[in-house]
Amino acid sequence: IFIVGMIRSGTTLLERMLSGHDEIGPLGEVSVVGRAIDTAIHEGQDLKPTIAGLAKRYEPYQNVAGDVRFTTDKMPNNYLYIGFLRQAFPDCKIILVKRDFRDIAVSAFETYFDSPALNFSYTEAGILNRLKLFENMSSYWEAMGDICTVWYEDLVSEPERVLQSVADYCGFELQPEMTQPQRSTTAIRTASHSQARQPLYASSQKRWQDDVCAQYLPSIVNDADNTSIAWRVAWLNDMQRRSLA
Repeated sequence: IFIVGMIRSGTTLLERMLSGHDEIGPLGEVSVVGRAIDTAIHEGQDLKPTIAGLAKRYEPYQNVAGDVRFTTDKMPNNYLYIGFLRQAFPDCKIILVKRDFRDIAVSAFETYFDSPALNFSYTEAGILNRLKLFENMSSYWEAMGDICTVWYEDLVSEPERVLQSVADYCGFELQPEMTQPQRSTTAIRTASHSQARQPLYASSQKRWQDDVCAQYLPSIVNDADNTSIAWRVAWLNDMQRRSLA
């Protein structure tokens, strides 16, 4: 089960809730897909062998999870590689986590990330460009079908209903423990380590309405338009379509 979405969108919370199921083993954020695909593209390699070998690269991580029916990978940026995931893991399930983009922006901007890949979160322009990339990419694959979309706001307010839809999509039974993420003993190695250990709460919603947010993120809070990055979306999607040929 691949859980994908923007950073600070609720991917950690969802994985923690799913880990309450006794047939699901959480792997956290596995960088296998992005590292393999990006290396192949940058070095001009044939993508087909790389894609064919992804499942083998995952085996060590899945072995650590033990004897479970499902494993989850919550690497958010895997939304960039959904087409490749479908080829490498034909039976995989993909859950797309969405959230009010203004709350994502505020949360990302105020969080310190030490990964160079997340440097975009240091500026309003960087965040807005990434949000547009995500929206274009996710909309494209949602239109293709067979993806379960989960809204963070719904997950927090109606956990049983949302988790039931996820369970139906993935093919497992809903278990009561899944609605109580604070009881999970799964390790958290992301910026959400403190929030995801708490009972479900709604206080992180609509924080973009604070006056200070309008001061530092005016274009996002006011929903102003920005430079289109459709070319990047088209290029990535074309790469994935061609790899199917």
